[in-house]
Amino acid sequence: MKRIVGSLCLLLSTVVAAPAAAGVQAYVTLNDNGSSGFARGEALELYAVGRRNNLGISFEGLVSNERKARAERGYAYSANVGLQRYYGNLFAEAGVAYGGYRSTFESGTVWERTSVSPRVALGYDDPQTHINVKLAYAHRLPRNEPSPVTDASSLALTVKAPLWRRLMCSWTIGAQRARQNGRTNSGSFVSYGLGFRF
Repeated sequence: MKRIVGSLCLLLSTVVAAPAAAGVQAYVTLNDNGSSGFARGEALELYAVGRRNNLGISFEGLVSNERKARAERGYAYSANVGLQRYYGNLFAEAGVAYGGYRSTFESGTVWERTSVSPRVALGYDDPQTHINVKLAYAHRLPRNEPSPVTDASSLALTVKAPLWRRLMCSWTIGAQRARQNGRTNSGSFVSYGLGFRF
């Protein structure tokens, strides 16, 4: 695992080092995932993209204080890496996400889940105006057992755009579906963010 992370970091730093085709942004976001059984929460997000000729790589990392709706405390996290093929400013992306959550209830019960999610996306990224639009689909594969969720997927639209100079805003809306205990449940999620472009 350490070798994989090290290799991804090296690849990301190599591509991001390319002049005039790279960017790093940091955001504070407000997340509402209530219809999926989570309380509202705040998150810190790091977004980086590098592009060289028609190829690129993107990285998104997030940690939040989101917890299950009836839990006393908890947190969630995710890290996404994607390889991109550009056609002008349009791109197709394939990648993988790793994430999870931990929630502690008043009774002392702890719910903890992790998952790996293959992802595909289509988007638009303009390095001059710094406008980024991405429509991404992910299929979640639970990693630890026992888990009542046997199948889950999500579709999300994310927009990042400048507000003033290096001040940025982000907006994500999405839907997700999961099969749990033999039943299929669906829900939606939305987040709003304010950030800075380095």
